Amino acid sequence: MKRTNLTIILDCLLTFLGLGLVFLCCMRYYGLPLLPSVIASALLAFSFAFPFGLFLIKRRKKSYLKRRDEEEKNKLMLHLTLLSDRETLRLLSSTLPAPFTEENATVKRENKRYIPLFTMQPVSADEIVRLVKKYESENVVLWVNELTAEAKGIADKLNVEVLCGKEVYLALKQAELLPEHYRLEEKSKRTPRERAERYFAKGNSRSFFWCGVGLLFLSFFTFFPTYYVISGSILILLSLAVTWLGYRKG
Repeated sequence: MKRTNLTIILDCLLTFLGLGLVFLCCMRYYGLPLLPSVIASALLAFSFAFPFGLFLIKRRKKSYLKRRDEEEKNKLMLHLTLLSDRETLRLLSSTLPAPFTEENATVKRENKRYIPLFTMQPVSADEIVRLVKKYESENVVLWVNELTAEAKGIADKLNVEVLCGKEVYLALKQAELLPEHYRLEEKSKRTPRERAERYFAKGNSRSFFWCGVGLLFLSFFTFFPTYYVISGSILILLSLAVTWLGYRKG
């Protein structure tokens, strides 16, 4: 991922501060001086927070890549649906080993007839039967976005090979033939103001407030409540600042 994941940073920071606070209170309870206690608790908290951060990065990166592939596949399917037959054939035939020939908006290679059939709705069983009748002396291979459940059953019975959206996307990706720009692609890049509105929205003040209240409540049960009182008070003040000065959604 090219940009830093703010959520992971905040999770790690919260883990670091929470554990550091616990370690600091325990060390002060047993009479350790303040400065060594702060240093030792920070090191201990870091030893837990750092592996936790690596775990989150690995897990979320995997989830991010999977989600990104799915989004790009959907954009590719819409792109292929909007392309002309000739443009679609030129792109998809590049994934096939030579030699092959283009005939009547299809690609013929050996005894196989490759037919692109990208539509907004899943391809129906009637469409498959029509193509099989038209090319009955050849093995039909379909490039499609998606099939209906009935069409999948008919394709299996008629021995029609079907390359659905996922297979088409992976073939183009492995051949490094994915388009640089997709038709009707939406621009999703956020401006700095949009990011600020997201992170400092008025609705987020509740999270800061209840976290602060939780720390203040825990201060009644700890050996050194001052640290909890200070941390909780800061969070409550932050929640008030976001409530008064934050952005309103919509």
